[in-house]
Amino acid sequence: MYEKLWPKQKEAAEFVLGQPNAALFAEQGTGKTWITTGVIERLCEKWFQDILIVCPLSNLKTTWRATLEQLHDVAVYLDWPSFKKSKRNHKILLIHYEAMAKYDRQLSKHEWTLAVFDESQKLKSRGSRQSRIAGRIKTAHRRLILTGTPFDDLLDDPQEVWAQFRFVHPDLFGRRWRDFDERYLMPTGYMGYKRKFRRGMDKRVLKMVEPYCLRLVKSDVVDLPPLTYHEHRVTLIGEQRRLYKKLERDMVAMVNGEEVSAELTITLMIKLQQICGGFIKDDDDTIHQVGSAKIRKLRRLLNEVDRPVVIFCKYLEEIRQIEQAIPDNCRVSTIVGRTRKTRAATLEAFQQGQIDVLIAQIRTGGVGVDLQRSHVAIFYSATFSYIDFDQAVSRVHRAGQESPVEIHLIMARNSIDTLIYQALLYKRSAQDLILRQFRRSKRGDPIMAKKVAKKADVSKAETPKAETAKYGIGDLAEMLELTPASTRVKLRQNKIAKNGGRYGWNTKAELSEVADKLKTKVEKAKKED
Repeated sequence: MYEKLWPKQKEAAEFVLGQPNAALFAEQGTGKTWITTGVIERLCEKWFQDILIVCPLSNLKTTWRATLEQLHDVAVYLDWPSFKKSKRNHKILLIHYEAMAKYDRQLSKHEWTLAVFDESQKLKSRGSRQSRIAGRIKTAHRRLILTGTPFDDLLDDPQEVWAQFRFVHPDLFGRRWRDFDERYLMPTGYMGYKRKFRRGMDKRVLKMVEPYCLRLVKSDVVDLPPLTYHEHRVTLIGEQRRLYKKLERDMVAMVNGEEVSAELTITLMIKLQQICGGFIKDDDDTIHQVGSAKIRKLRRLLNEVDRPVVIFCKYLEEIRQIEQAIPDNCRVSTIVGRTRKTRAATLEAFQQGQIDVLIAQIRTGGVGVDLQRSHVAIFYSATFSYIDFDQAVSRVHRAGQESPVEIHLIMARNSIDTLIYQALLYKRSAQDLILRQFRRSKRGDPIMAKKVAKKADVSKAETPKAETAKYGIGDLAEMLELTPASTRVKLRQNKIAKNGGRYGWNTKAELSEVADKLKTKVEKAKKED
């Protein structure tokens, strides 16, 4: 395996072999799995090995297991009991992140020759269970993390630096967040809950972690064909445009007599993106079809591009629409979360030429799969994450691809779609940039200020009680220990009326009265059943 690596991959493998603590920031398509396998092969030439590899479930069998099983005289196990019972000299425990909690005690106490975390951005939240379990692994002689996150972005979030290096090099910053916080950080943001580096400390921290980090760029590792992006802008018309503008302005709208509201900015972003895709979920999670601008463009595009083609999208409802839009003469298949059991068979059929159009949900089909049989990919929609976007593109623009790759981006003109793709093409998180833009616009932009003022006037005229109400649906949901959506469903099922078109209560006594009334009706319904 080691001898089959390309020169840059061998350099990366030697970097990892040359020190016990390493972080490989490798772009998608640079062969992180092959590099790690080459490292394991070299280690197995010297002494007995007990190796731990933790990776996302989506590419555990299709990528990692398939590659590791090519190693000579190395056994791969997918569960702790089988691994523990084995008497083999060289053995690997290969598990996914969700399984870490099951083997928490065993992982922390066992003596590992090498412990590897693939897609280590999953450890970036210091309080998450996965991150804490990784931080408790104390007896690993060698430690390695693999991630596609750009190295330049490492210091954007101090918590991410500490959480990942708590595993990579526990002695570098210590295992206590408080020590790192007091030494390098200062409070920022609302009420000081967030943290940022104190002046000059970001450079100091970067200097400390640099000896353990290596950045691999795809263009340096393999000679890939050209990659071209094509933007296809469509115009929202009729009800689709009216609903988009209404929700963007007022954060509440009506569709087919049902209410669609967005109490938080991130919820608004999701709702607006759904409208661009031709549908919307109301507050009761009922799906309403509102337009077909993007689906019409997709039909035309499928008649123009070469096949096979991969179509990436974010929402399951979009997949349903796309399936109906595929021409009858095309052989089509899908990859989504619920098709996990048939995923390997579907990918093999695609690579063997049995599928013309493969529809994939980005976070399912964008990780750990090879789709280079196609040189055309269409993004019907995208997540807000640059990592997700880059991984999806790298499924077709990777080693083994011989034809120039074309990426087609379908977006609604003058909408959140445009903002998302602008951010992703500049290799940034769309969510952070759009949130900042929304906040900045509402504070200082004169056009948005007029919109905000108009929203206040319109809302006050239409729903005076809801605007002046002290308690809302969120307060009632908290009192009932339910989600806001579930609370709305129960209110409507039990025919409890709204105040002024939206739920709102002026006093806590009114709120408690509604809560008691709802509890009584729910209990009565249970007894009748």
